[in-house]
Amino acid sequence: MQEREHTLKELVKMEKVRQYLVANNVIDDDSFTDFIKEKG
Repeated sequence: MQEREHTLKELVKMEKVRQYLVANNVIDDDSFTDFIKEKG
């Protein structure tokens, strides 16, 4: 999956999202729901 350039770009995007969520203590469904409520 990592040999295509466009795939690598998408993997980088996904990693940025993952880092953002972890930095905001979003680690499971409940914390995601709480995060959405706070931001919405």
